Amino acid sequence: MVIFSKEQFFPSKNRDATVDVEDLTRWEEEYGRIPDGAVVVMYSGWGEKYSNNTNKYIGMTAEDFEAAGLNFGQSAHYPGFSEDAARWLVENRVIHGVATDTMSLDHAPATHFPAHIVLLGANIWGLENTANVHMLRPKGDLIIAAPYKLYNGSGGPTRAFALPADTYRKRVGATANAGRRTGSNSFQQTFLALLAALRFLM
Repeated sequence: MVIFSKEQFFPSKNRDATVDVEDLTRWEEEYGRIPDGAVVVMYSGWGEKYSNNTNKYIGMTAEDFEAAGLNFGQSAHYPGFSEDAARWLVENRVIHGVATDTMSLDHAPATHFPAHIVLLGANIWGLENTANVHMLRPKGDLIIAAPYKLYNGSGGPTRAFALPADTYRKRVGATANAGRRTGSNSFQQTFLALLAALRFLM
């Protein structure tokens, strides 16, 4: 699990900022190579606007939003991933997903959604409007995303949560070992591991 943050996302700097390749390589200089199977999370601080003022979250006034209708994206402002960053992740790293604390994987001015096309086209899933990103550590947390099962849909609501990966592995490993000592089969071990994870979350 990887979390990414940079100061220019905040409204006083650049509302239409993007995560670029240089930002990702700079993160790696501090924390190490993005691990295989990671989820790259953009933490912009934008999520703090969601509950307080929806118009600020979208980056436009209520009047402009009403006037724009379904074309509100042309007047909106919020950060996202650049096409180059998305392509770099696809071509140079092995990640499972990306997440943003804004309403899109792309930043608002991207009318043709290049980050969506590159990432989703490579079978990398994306989470948008992700809450409580500020509670994650720079690395080492386990993200679990449980989307609704939809038919012929382009997306839908998702229950996403995170827990410390080291704690999770210890609990699941201990449960699986207990299963092996009692001679249980692989299905029973998997069930016990899931049960341990659910117990940890409650």
